[in-house]
Amino acid sequence: MLAMAAIMPAFSTPMSSSSYSIPSLTISSGGHTGLQSSSYKLQDIKGQAVIGSGASGSYGLGLGGVYGTLGEGGGGGGGGGMPGLGPDDGLIQNTRIRIDGNDIVLSWTRTGSVASVDIWRSADEDYNPAGAWTRIDTNITVSEQRYTGIVRNVPHKAYYRVVPNLTDLTNIHLRSNNAITVGKFDLVDLPAATNLISTPLVCFTGTSITNVFSGQLDGLIFYNFDDRGQTYTEISTIVHGKSYWVTLPTIKTVTIVGGVPNVAFNSIIYGGSKYNLIGSPTAKAIAPFSGAGFPALGSDNQVYWFSNLDQTYFGLRETPFGFNPGVGFWYYHTGSDYPWTLTRP
Repeated sequence: MLAMAAIMPAFSTPMSSSSYSIPSLTISSGGHTGLQSSSYKLQDIKGQAVIGSGASGSYGLGLGGVYGTLGEGGGGGGGGGMPGLGPDDGLIQNTRIRIDGNDIVLSWTRTGSVASVDIWRSADEDYNPAGAWTRIDTNITVSEQRYTGIVRNVPHKAYYRVVPNLTDLTNIHLRSNNAITVGKFDLVDLPAATNLISTPLVCFTGTSITNVFSGQLDGLIFYNFDDRGQTYTEISTIVHGKSYWVTLPTIKTVTIVGGVPNVAFNSIIYGGSKYNLIGSPTAKAIAPFSGAGFPALGSDNQVYWFSNLDQTYFGLRETPFGFNPGVGFWYYHTGSDYPWTLTRP
């Protein structure tokens, strides 16, 4: 078992969250016993683990989340998997995005008789109506375009489509023009603390921490939660649909670049009173929460969001809260395992 000091926030003063709830357990904290409650307030913990036991096994709960072993869950990996991108078969192919210093660089390949391209940009990703897109460059005959000074800077969300020159607004989304949308997504002002983050874009260069975060978080330790086995592991690769704990020494904005997933995402939600540490596999905020392929929230499906800024949990209710990108959630499910599918419109 990993030491909690490595994965949970350390607080010198008490914190509380009146809306945070956990399954009814007998737990103890810092010598205080008998704290049995379904709406336990995170008070007087001060960086100490909360230890307890329930009918299905032993539990640990700290400010960094659930750890240890719950019930009889076996080994194996948790939910999540690369959603991937569909066939790259448009007139414009091999569309890529990368970070170069403080700049974003787009590149692509023209096919057939395409002599030049236009670049369109939106503040929202590819779910949205075409009317939200604006043409920002036109009649480009080279195969690369640079946008200076926008890494870790405004616009904090920007999505790009490269299409044949003179393509009109109503046709820029056609796969026959370009199957791939790329973008940048900023995790803004992550505090100097333990953060729960997720990655909503598909990295083109690989799944290593270095590749996914373009070297911005090198040297830091990431922890994944095995949803099936209910244990923490230190990881070196990032998986879509999961979220990860990482402690930052200073406040930091992190820019993520990659492809916008354009095929259905499939994973597994583990039940039997298990916790699933999940993150949105898309950059589109989806509301209500059940709109992302989950059952309606209730006693059998409980969701907790960890606020990196406040360093505390909030229990979620179905309306109006949505499934937001870039952050992380605990999803507690008492029923049977079920397939989680997020279908692209």
